[in-house]
Amino acid sequence: MHNRPVELSPPAIAPMADQTMPSLNAGAAPMPVAKRGWTPIERGLQAVLLINLIALLLYLGFSYKFAFHSDSAAANLLAQEIVDTGSYFPIDWNYVNGDLWVLFVQTWIVPFLPFFDNGYGLHAAGGVISAALVLGGTWWVCRVMGLSRAGCLLALALVASGFSPNMSENVYGQQAYGTIYFMGCFVLCASYSFLHGDGRARWAWGAAATLLMLLLAWANPQRAIVYNVLPILAASVWWYCAQGRAMPRAGGIRVDLTLLFLFLAVSLIAGAVLNGHFLNRGHSSLAPVTINWLAFDAMAGNLKATVQGFLSLLSGLPRAGEPVANVRGGIDAIRLVSAATILFLSIWALMRSVGSAHPGRLFIGVATLASIASNLFIFVTTTLPFAGTPESSVRYLMPSLLGMVLLLVAAVADGHGTGLKRVFGGLAIAVIMLTAPMAYELPALLNHRSVAAINQANPHVRLTNFLLDQKLEYGYASFWNAGRTTVLSKHAVKVRQIAMNNGLPQPMRHLSSDRWYQPEAWNGPTFLLLSNEEMASVKWDTMKQLCGEPLRMLAFEDYRIAVFDHNIARDFPSWSVRVQGTVHYRMTDSAQHQVGRFDAVERALVAEPGDNGTLHFGPYQSLEAGRYQATFLIEAQGADQLDYGRVDVVADSGKHNFGVVRIERPGVQRITLPLVVDRFVRGLEFRVFATGAGKVILRGIELSNSQPTSPPSNPGAQYNAEQ
Repeated sequence: MHNRPVELSPPAIAPMADQTMPSLNAGAAPMPVAKRGWTPIERGLQAVLLINLIALLLYLGFSYKFAFHSDSAAANLLAQEIVDTGSYFPIDWNYVNGDLWVLFVQTWIVPFLPFFDNGYGLHAAGGVISAALVLGGTWWVCRVMGLSRAGCLLALALVASGFSPNMSENVYGQQAYGTIYFMGCFVLCASYSFLHGDGRARWAWGAAATLLMLLLAWANPQRAIVYNVLPILAASVWWYCAQGRAMPRAGGIRVDLTLLFLFLAVSLIAGAVLNGHFLNRGHSSLAPVTINWLAFDAMAGNLKATVQGFLSLLSGLPRAGEPVANVRGGIDAIRLVSAATILFLSIWALMRSVGSAHPGRLFIGVATLASIASNLFIFVTTTLPFAGTPESSVRYLMPSLLGMVLLLVAAVADGHGTGLKRVFGGLAIAVIMLTAPMAYELPALLNHRSVAAINQANPHVRLTNFLLDQKLEYGYASFWNAGRTTVLSKHAVKVRQIAMNNGLPQPMRHLSSDRWYQPEAWNGPTFLLLSNEEMASVKWDTMKQLCGEPLRMLAFEDYRIAVFDHNIARDFPSWSVRVQGTVHYRMTDSAQHQVGRFDAVERALVAEPGDNGTLHFGPYQSLEAGRYQATFLIEAQGADQLDYGRVDVVADSGKHNFGVVRIERPGVQRITLPLVVDRFVRGLEFRVFATGAGKVILRGIELSNSQPTSPPSNPGAQYNAEQ
């Protein structure tokens, strides 16, 4: 342990400003900060902060309900799954892109579930907790940078304003990037505090930084490296080279840097191991995104999209086609100019901070520079963003952008003199800070005089109420209607997400539980909720063959609802990831094939002589580990000893092949393949290939979870499969 004279570097929470920078409190009586009264500027900022906090609460409670969608609802659904299964990482839950939800909105919802219905109110409650942490992280960064009391209030009031509908959606509504932001603030400030701490407090900050980094790496190791580890390492090394090695205790500081790097490395490795372990126990519905380099023209397009996205985040671009010559048009113009000013001056403040004499401001500035540089490089030069939707894609840069804005606040509140940059920056910040109702889209609420009127104006609430009025309790719908409706109904109507594939519904496992699609998940009537366009794509003849006639057909606004007298999951064996007994795959006109035809009389797929190719493939089923047997109900017609074709079973786009059996004799036959599935697989396919040497008829496929108790009807199949 090292003895550290406190005067060499300020502690992390020291309320001191850069001594060379006069603050907004210049002119106040020179008394200790803790004893002096509030200045008029500080009281004004307190009032603005209070107004913005009220606007934020209205947004979370009412306004965001209009924009609430199934990506947001997934937090409530996962929280319910955690409670129902008794596991914080449910093995049946499908995460996305290898992103494990370790500390996220569901964390704040779970404790409320024993006492409240799991509806939008709990999502709003989680939003309040998340917002408090966002503001807490902002406050801590400001204190590390040594901002004055007025500077801290200015930063809090600005961040609480929401900036724009796009920013408020991602930070406070959906809360995804709000979580990334405040966790980044916490680990950054804890690391700084370790380097500047003394005694036991120093080790407490080191433990905090290690734990926070562990949580971040546990959730997503790759993101933790780019968003957190590299910025902290860059800031630490830069700070040491700029200030630390000139201090009397440079040797001790080098030891501290080594310890910090060791803490971060250990937590990163441990987090990566935990991430892999829990994702292997559960599922991730999509593989990590493959990122490729772009051509130069495409890079230029991404750069333009980045500027557009930044402007959208900072104030919301004016809506194209809206009139300019009215009050709203004038306000939009002022906000657009303010956003451009903040964006330009934030770059100036960022570059200025890396040479600051204040160690905290230099540390935060370099970390922000490293973060924005690495993320911007990837964003502009690769296929990661969607250039066609810059307002959405730029969310990846949101935490770094907020860091740049805080550096601008520091320069404006406690910078040098009264230069034009400070004046224009202050005016731009004031415009955004004072127009929070527009960022939270609150003016629309003023048209309604009651909560009931607000709900009636919400089309999503109207649809939910219609389903409740019809006494419907369990059904299936497209992703954007499923989770949202479930949460808005407080789980009184459970709607599971599906996608239409070749005229039939199939599970969409993006942010969903495999349990939802098991036949035993619900015993009773179910419904299929589709838009008019989706309903037109349904192959109703096939649906009626599989599921029977609907009990009734309902219409509501732009939706059509088919109600069945049973759970239709039992009619689609490919929905289930676990097999109980034997399931039968019937041939229909939706069965996927490249050659041959569907014979409605035979109810079979038929390949005539001369048809050479795939008679059947799919259904791309997910299946948990176990011992199974697949049986193909085949009839071959033609001369003896012909090579009619073959059958096989594969998964994961052919990466796993469970065996091949040739069709070598004519007649009706049951060709059986044993399957030993040692881990959860996706994309399971039962394939039949015809050579064209004879006629091949596929009447059905069976899948059983038990080994046969008697020899298979085709002993050669068993032998060939084992080979």
